[in-house]
Amino acid sequence: VDAHIEENLAIAAEAVPGSLPPADLYINRELSWLAFNWRVLEEAEGMGYQDVIRVIYGYAPDRDGIVGIQVLESKETPGLGDKIETDPDFLANFERLDVSLAADGETLANAIVAVKSGEKEHPWQVDGITGATISSVAIANILDRSASYWVPRVRRSLGDFRAGEQEGS
Repeated sequence: VDAHIEENLAIAAEAVPGSLPPADLYINRELSWLAFNWRVLEEAEGMGYQDVIRVIYGYAPDRDGIVGIQVLESKETPGLGDKIETDPDFLANFERLDVSLAADGETLANAIVAVKSGEKEHPWQVDGITGATISSVAIANILDRSASYWVPRVRRSLGDFRAGEQEGS
């Protein structure tokens, strides 16, 4: 397994703990699956309260959802905005954040939006952090912008991936 795959496996395992088996278990077919997933594990960024926030997130096509997030870089206010990295209730938003596509297959059915803490009613909403509204909204906006671009493209590629997987069997 080359260094690039090892590096990305480490990032993915940190972003979504327990989601990947050890790299030495992959064979050619699994490497093609893994190569496909590099498009599914996406890095995104946007402006927070203090500075740019950079995140990496996992997208699971079979669940139509974002299934994990890791903040890679943030200079948000200590004790407030930096809770986007540590607050368990906030991070629970990303166990399965809905990014289903609309009937046209080109847009998200619902925009990812932040709501006030405790007011989440829908699976595409991000339950914000009290006192860190700007940071919470920034994360929702970053994910909405990135998922709106990548999810339709990944979904269109699923057929190609499945065909390649069957050829390798």
